Amino acid sequence: MMSDNPYFTLSVDWSAKIVRITLRGNWSMETLMVFHKARSDLIQSLGQEMNGYSCLSVIRDYGILPADLAEIERASIAEMPFQPTKLAYVVGNALKNFQSKRIANQKLMRSFSTEAEALEWLKSDAG
Repeated sequence: MMSDNPYFTLSVDWSAKIVRITLRGNWSMETLMVFHKARSDLIQSLGQEMNGYSCLSVIRDYGILPADLAEIERASIAEMPFQPTKLAYVVGNALKNFQSKRIANQKLMRSFSTEAEALEWLKSDAG
């Protein structure tokens, strides 16, 4: 399953059990709600064979969320029915790295400057 939108792309690498999320642009509340629905639909469609999946979020071209939208996103991630076992963020700068830590479960996440580094960590046994 894949979802493509001017502001985000969602896809699944079934063999590696990785959900890939690419975020772009500056978001409004409406864009955030459309994304939440698409992400929820994707996660629900994974089924038991994807239990224990990892997530790669590429946010290099993603704007900084205002505090109120960041809080809504944080709560949405926390309420997902199937949580990833690892969450890798590919960030473009320190401010985006700070935002990813503000939003995500820090026990599950790490930030990287390249997709190759993030994928290597996701596919490794390291936590």
